[in-house]
Amino acid sequence: MALAPASAAPLLPEAFHGRWNPDIGACSHEPVDEVRIDADGLSYYEWTHEAYAVRKTGKNGIAVSARLFSPEVDLEKPVGKVRLRLTLLAGGQRLAYRAGNAAQQIYVRCPGRRSG
Repeated sequence: MALAPASAAPLLPEAFHGRWNPDIGACSHEPVDEVRIDADGLSYYEWTHEAYAVRKTGKNGIAVSARLFSPEVDLEKPVGKVRLRLTLLAGGQRLAYRAGNAAQQIYVRCPGRRSG
């Protein structure tokens, strides 16, 4: 993930940082479905979403505008842009994730240290 300048404020709120999986049992290893969120964006499998704008959408939600990078195409230039909606549920232990017009997916927070 691209590093923000040291003086730049984190774009994604710390409450969202961490490892997320569709199932708590998958947290013991690094499955393809895992989503990692830090201050600069999120990544899963071989894709990286570098956030460039974040807007609060309610008490527990944010809308993220991000550049999409793929190592199979080019790590230096984005292959596109995407809008994400992230909402914390169940006291921050679950994450509702929606990319563009795709169906919403629900993830569970993996135990341990949050990334970011």
